[in-house]
Amino acid sequence: MRFISVLLLLAALLVAGGASADDVAPHTTWVGGTSYASLVGAVPGTVPGSAHPRGTILLVRSMLHRGPTIAEIDIARGRVLRDSSLGWPEGQVRAARSGDTLHVLADDDRSRVRYARVDANTLHATCRADLGTGFLAGVASDGNVTAVAWGDHPSLADEVLHVALLDPSCHETGAAILRTLRDERDQVAVVSGTALVVAFAGDQPALVSLRADGSTIRRLALPFTAPHPSLAAHAGQLLVGGPATILTLSPQLDVVATHPVDVSTARLAVSDDGRILTTFGDILTSSFTRQGRIGLAPEWTHQVLWVGVVPVVVSTPREGSTSVNITTPESPIP
Repeated sequence: MRFISVLLLLAALLVAGGASADDVAPHTTWVGGTSYASLVGAVPGTVPGSAHPRGTILLVRSMLHRGPTIAEIDIARGRVLRDSSLGWPEGQVRAARSGDTLHVLADDDRSRVRYARVDANTLHATCRADLGTGFLAGVASDGNVTAVAWGDHPSLADEVLHVALLDPSCHETGAAILRTLRDERDQVAVVSGTALVVAFAGDQPALVSLRADGSTIRRLALPFTAPHPSLAAHAGQLLVGGPATILTLSPQLDVVATHPVDVSTARLAVSDDGRILTTFGDILTSSFTRQGRIGLAPEWTHQVLWVGVVPVVVSTPREGSTSVNITTPESPIP
């Protein structure tokens, strides 16, 4: 217990040390257990209610000696409500959610990339696919079409990106091979049956849209050079984050609107009502104006999501893999 208390105190001091005038007071809980790797996947669970005032998340992580597991976590208390194991070897994991389905992607020390479609109500896999060799990157789905992306090498800066398109039975309907940069290979989205991934020509990022059979529909050069362009699907459209800019695109990659913003847009999560949370804890309204920021420890890796109207940041240390912190605003964001 003393070790846990020290970890929480250090995390609080790091957050406080980086605080600014518009920071939103954070509420942080700690989830125990020894993870095999620092990379975890987090998706919304149940929305806030009387039983769980801040809602729940479904946390996917590779546990030491258990491999990839799925656990429903009460956000307010950091308590595990239920969990299950996929029975795979230890490795890195990613996750996405569409409706009542959880999509889990994992690799292992033998470089096998695996996918499972999981019922979010039972936490049991309904089908699985072994996708071959490589190192995982990203997964996204609209429920009917699932896009899975992975690379050949864990550390090359410039590499081949493999994309597989899967149907609801985990059968591969198509595939594509593109070129990407290491830090962008997790940027995958699916909008209205169209898969969208970030690819590169030199240092210039582009969006590539793919049919379910893997054939290219269109390639759109993005109007900026960004080290970390980010994708988020919302209301049948695609949001693309760039330097001081968020683009709204149609599934056909037509630019619907350009929104100047005064925050870093690396890694976006969008709520049902159109508000945005970035991986640095910045909260934007649906009209793309800044609403505040959740103070976060800069030395940790953050994943962002919305559980109903609650912005949630799931954090893990970049070095070491024993802690998972869940941070939400102490008070509701109006």
